[in-house]
Amino acid sequence: MIRVRFVEPEAGFNLRLTFTDGTVRVLDMMPYLRGPIFEPVRSNRAFFEAVRVDPELGTIVWPNGADVCPDVLYEGLDPETVSPSTSPKFLALIERSRARQAAKGGISSEEMRRRLGLPPAGKSA
Repeated sequence: MIRVRFVEPEAGFNLRLTFTDGTVRVLDMMPYLRGPIFEPVRSNRAFFEAVRVDPELGTIVWPNGADVCPDVLYEGLDPETVSPSTSPKFLALIERSRARQAAKGGISSEEMRRRLGLPPAGKSA
């Protein structure tokens, strides 16, 4: 399972991400910072720079608990395709993530949906 190992803020809303397989990507995070949980990240540069890697989740997190799925970051998915299950690439990513989690003891379907930023099962976005 590939996860985020290091994060370093750069100019603008860019983050330099180093993954556990050695891949390094610089991503413009602004398109990912949608919704109320990301408001402090968007509106306060110091808060944006307070990003860190959560070793348990293997992804980036901010002090208010906002995070982005590590698979979304690694795959470099267009934020517009990271929506409730419409993109074939996104659906395949969800299935790979579920399979990896199941192989290591699993997490609940609802927890997976939460980590991916999807609404609870049975509710629309």
